[in-house]
Amino acid sequence: MKTTRLFILLAIAFSMIGWSHLSAQTMPPGASTRLPDRTVKTGNPGDSRLPFRTAGGTDNQDQSTVQDPGDSEGPFGLTKAQLLSLGYRMWNNYAGGTVDGLTKWDGSDADHQFMYLGIAQNIWLPDGSSSIFQADWPTVAQRLEELGCKIKPWMLKGCPWSSQEEFNADFNSKKMTWLRTHLSKEKFVRAQAFCIAERLERAMDPSSPDTLLTGLTADQSALVQKNFGLVAHCSDPLGIYALIDYVNFKGEGRIGGAEEFNGQSWGLLQVLLNMQTPADGASDMDIMTAFVQGAKFTLCQRVINHKIQDPTNNDVQYLDTWVAHLNDYLLTNAEVTARGLDQAPAAPAVDTSSN
Repeated sequence: MKTTRLFILLAIAFSMIGWSHLSAQTMPPGASTRLPDRTVKTGNPGDSRLPFRTAGGTDNQDQSTVQDPGDSEGPFGLTKAQLLSLGYRMWNNYAGGTVDGLTKWDGSDADHQFMYLGIAQNIWLPDGSSSIFQADWPTVAQRLEELGCKIKPWMLKGCPWSSQEEFNADFNSKKMTWLRTHLSKEKFVRAQAFCIAERLERAMDPSSPDTLLTGLTADQSALVQKNFGLVAHCSDPLGIYALIDYVNFKGEGRIGGAEEFNGQSWGLLQVLLNMQTPADGASDMDIMTAFVQGAKFTLCQRVINHKIQDPTNNDVQYLDTWVAHLNDYLLTNAEVTARGLDQAPAAPAVDTSSN
């Protein structure tokens, strides 16, 4: 009965918002949003965007990789150049392609009272926050330090700014200017991309405590891993970017996690379960289209489930932006390069501070 009601509500939502919301619109250049048993096929050896290997690959990294991410192989076999390219693409997509965009405050509602930080807009919660959203920045900061990046002690604690007013007043302070400048450096961009790729790798590793496969039936687990493998194999459009980005964009979606509305999450797990598996021999574009449609369906479910849980909620206002973000996954490699999305978006500001 509950499932039937959900699909009825979903049909109503589609009729209200129109299928145009789900059309192939893409994010304009510079726009900002917030918003296994698999082997990635080898692409052209000279193409710095193509991945070569999937989960379980970090165990054999040499010490140089740990100190400077990507010098040999990173998660999924990504090279130094590939990690940097993915990092720049995320910076352009999430942070608007500017150094200023590397620190932002979200004060849109009671659950969104926190700072977004870095190329992928990691969430940094103030001490005492009651937000349901996962604070991923402290974990990322600790990993960045392990990877040889300079992290100051205060960066490992709760966000030092606790409100929109404090954030705005301190935006051009030495501390925040230093923070943005540091995050925009090439090594930091590459290391941030490394951390996000590692997060996906852990999510898809059945032996990891962070796996998203926990709690699934055998059939569900097989479906998730099959759809993941199909997308990871896609080289044009670049499937590994979509997978890495979606985990950062909306999370893993683990069963029983904190990020749920009406008992249901909206992470990568739900997308892979909702994805209609293409027929054998499907093209990369067909596979990526199926993944994107599964993600759109999942986020429509989120809107409806949030409305059921909280009738005052108005998440539907974000749907256009979310869908445009998803449609970027369908950009071909040539389109990405033509738009400059995989290149350094802006020159860092001069760092004259010592804080």
